[in-house]
Amino acid sequence: MGDIGDFEKAAFALPEPDGEILRLMTDFTEYCDTLVTEEDNAANVYENWIARKSDTLSGLTPFEFIKNYACGGTSGAPVFEKYEKLVLCMLSRGVYSLPDEVLDDFFAACENPDDWREDITRKCLANLGGEDRDLAESCFMLLYKLSEIPGGFGDNLYDDFIDTANALMDKNEDYASDLLTTAVAFCGNGFEKTVETLAEKVAAKAGLGPVETKLLAVLCINGKRDERLYTMLRSLVKTTDMFDSELEFYFELVKDYGDPRAVTFLRTKVNQMREAYMTLNADDKAAKVLFENAYRGDSVIKYLGGAGLF
Repeated sequence: MGDIGDFEKAAFALPEPDGEILRLMTDFTEYCDTLVTEEDNAANVYENWIARKSDTLSGLTPFEFIKNYACGGTSGAPVFEKYEKLVLCMLSRGVYSLPDEVLDDFFAACENPDDWREDITRKCLANLGGEDRDLAESCFMLLYKLSEIPGGFGDNLYDDFIDTANALMDKNEDYASDLLTTAVAFCGNGFEKTVETLAEKVAAKAGLGPVETKLLAVLCINGKRDERLYTMLRSLVKTTDMFDSELEFYFELVKDYGDPRAVTFLRTKVNQMREAYMTLNADDKAAKVLFENAYRGDSVIKYLGGAGLF
């Protein structure tokens, strides 16, 4: 198992909201209570909220209130520490967030926005495996919100996400899975790095561990096409023993990837399995596994537009 890091050295306490931030949170909750119809909720809730005047905020719009808070009630430049506190409070707690307009204004107040995001990201990752579950949950929420900000994460953070996911796999599989998805989808060159790493492992027949298996699944549902990924799936289906329950999982990945060309190698595999099944006692445990695998493979063939064998 990997090493998440030294929690004592990486300790990172998210700020608690003060009275003014709580007013802002209350205002957002009150605004959400006014959203009655499906059309109301389908709109850009945060953009609409931030622009309307509020009695809770003394007649200011939430954006005006935020600007006043960040500037300490003056008309001067924002006090970065105050702005940062508000942003961290809003992004790390449940339903609260901020629209791009506010985040753009906040990052304009940063001396180096990329460095800030990298520093916060690493601190959050370091605390996901700590004993403080509330802090871990808040850090996880903050990472999720940061992934939604245009630009995602720098490619230099890819390994941090992978290493943390590997360390968390046995402790919190849900966190680990989401971190792997983030690495692929939101880190610079994440898709390319993942394809390259897994292609090398499959080609070398090195075997895929839990992290690699989940990364492969993330690639297959990503919606991107890559010939190396198709080759990996074909190799895994062809070389996996027909009695191995893992084969059913690989069939499912082929379905998720959705390339109709796969019908050819799927039909070859399923036909071999069908012929093998005919020689077995149907009541044998191995025969049941084989039938389930073959039946799943056949359903994927049909899903991809091919003629089934059953």
